[in-house]
Amino acid sequence: MAHTYASLLEGFSKGVFPPVIVVGGTESFFIDALTDRLSATALTEDEKAFNASVLYGRDVAAADVVSEARRYPMMAERVLVVVREAQNLKDFDALSAYFKSPNPTTVLCLAFKGKPPDKRREGYKTLFAQNHAYIEAVPLNEGQAKAWIKSESTRRVLKTDDHAVSLLYESVGADLTRLAHELDKLAVALGEGGMVTPAEIEKHVGISREFNNLELIRALVNKDVPRVYRIAHGLSLQTKTTPLPMTLGFLYATFGKALVYSSLRHLGSAQAGAAMGQKNPYALRDYETICTKYSPVKLVRIVRYLREADLAFKGVRTGGAHPDELLRELLFKIVV
Repeated sequence: MAHTYASLLEGFSKGVFPPVIVVGGTESFFIDALTDRLSATALTEDEKAFNASVLYGRDVAAADVVSEARRYPMMAERVLVVVREAQNLKDFDALSAYFKSPNPTTVLCLAFKGKPPDKRREGYKTLFAQNHAYIEAVPLNEGQAKAWIKSESTRRVLKTDDHAVSLLYESVGADLTRLAHELDKLAVALGEGGMVTPAEIEKHVGISREFNNLELIRALVNKDVPRVYRIAHGLSLQTKTTPLPMTLGFLYATFGKALVYSSLRHLGSAQAGAAMGQKNPYALRDYETICTKYSPVKLVRIVRYLREADLAFKGVRTGGAHPDELLRELLFKIVV
């Protein structure tokens, strides 16, 4: 049976616990949520005193993990062994023998944080061969994160609309730990059945996350004008980490290459990319999308706007405008 994050949580609520669970990846929220729910449901508080062990990969060896997993429960149905920071367990492959014959009265959970486990190692080959539960915790894309916000809002008995969900995502990003924290704040402030509005988000959450040039490009490609200006505002507040000349250079490189791509587009994506020396399929996809939204004539104008903006950023013919005003004016010219 293939396990998923949702199916494991549902199983925990019904008292179903696989003998071996491995969860790892870069999205720490899922890792923490899974191990917390497991700890809360596998044993009662009274049973935990003699039957629960929490180990840390940097402090133990595989033999220590197996020793804990092989013991029998005392006045409980099972033993729970959670190995946190399992990425620091140097002799992980030594667990292969245990994976082949796990103790049926033990639930062993290994949590890897920061990166997914190396599946080429012998231990993982055995893990997968035995069909044990393996969950890879990866960050959500924008669409998935917004769906998650809606779901978690409903779970907290909050009402939302698409505008509020988008603003919360723009304010916080896809960091689920921070999003959950902000939703908890809104639940406390608004109460059960409260309506999450843009005004409430600005009041209780604020707009403080860092934006980046890739997000700006995505918004420009999609001609998402409100988002373009939100990102531009965010960039103007973080000039130390994302200097505006860097943003200008990034825009020039992207639209300049899109202009070249537009002249080669008739050859097909692969041949156009080869002629440009561009092998990255994601970059080629962006150029293709830009060319569907912006005509060659418009792309020529955008390149000219970017050259004019470069001079303005360097102090030539600024008219006394502040750099963030120059950026907003440039973006207005691009999207209209």
